[in-house]
Amino acid sequence: MTDNRSLIHQLLYHALIDIREAACEGNSRAAFRLSDLIHTIPLQLERVRKEGGDYAEILNGLRERARQKGCESWINNALRHYAKPYESVSETGYSGQRGLQAEDAELVQIV
Repeated sequence: MTDNRSLIHQLLYHALIDIREAACEGNSRAAFRLSDLIHTIPLQLERVRKEGGDYAEILNGLRERARQKGCESWINNALRHYAKPYESVSETGYSGQRGLQAEDAELVQIV
């Protein structure tokens, strides 16, 4: 299993792909909800880097916010799909997969 820091980076990467896909499809509500879910993650990563801390806290907080914001299916699918060592993100970036929304019809129901 990939480490928590790498997993958080993968989640951010794929969340941005899903936000872009939702925006392209005109689903501004899904784009908003997903961006609202993840927008604090970069600052949390920076805090852990500077002050020390635990990346697991970020993941736990993300799961709790997802539950509160009705994005639980997105985070659960993302964690099932991407909690594998670097399978989804290569050094060059996008691995050729479509976003998580395309892989699980339930994710389109993020709204």
